[in-house]
Amino acid sequence: MLWSRRRTSGDLIAYVSWPIAVRVTHPPSQPEEPGTVPYGFPYEGAPPRPVPRPPVPSGLAKASLAFGIVAVVLSCVLLPLGGFSSYGIFGVAAIVTGHKARKEIKTGVYSGNKIATVGLLLGCVGLLVTIYWLISS
Repeated sequence: MLWSRRRTSGDLIAYVSWPIAVRVTHPPSQPEEPGTVPYGFPYEGAPPRPVPRPPVPSGLAKASLAFGIVAVVLSCVLLPLGGFSSYGIFGVAAIVTGHKARKEIKTGVYSGNKIATVGLLLGCVGLLVTIYWLISS
């Protein structure tokens, strides 16, 4: 016999030519001893690793952006064409929801700080344009 130790299911002996033998070892498919685990494999009872989820964008930030866009469109497009002076309410709504969204985002549960900031700025622009048109007319 060429080997001094006992052959296992994980050993593969390939005879190239007599008397030279090449031994190729593969990792065993099953552990040789009960209760042991092959190197690099998680044991069966291991819980799966949690996948980190990206933070959810704040609903208030989205609302602030929507109100800001409406405020700018109404105050810059429709107000000079003879629209209503109550368009400034959308700017106020964008400013209020933008501040609440930024406060909510600081807790770390939600994301969307840039969305809230853009909504806040658009609300300010819409409100200032509405005030300008009310004063000038």
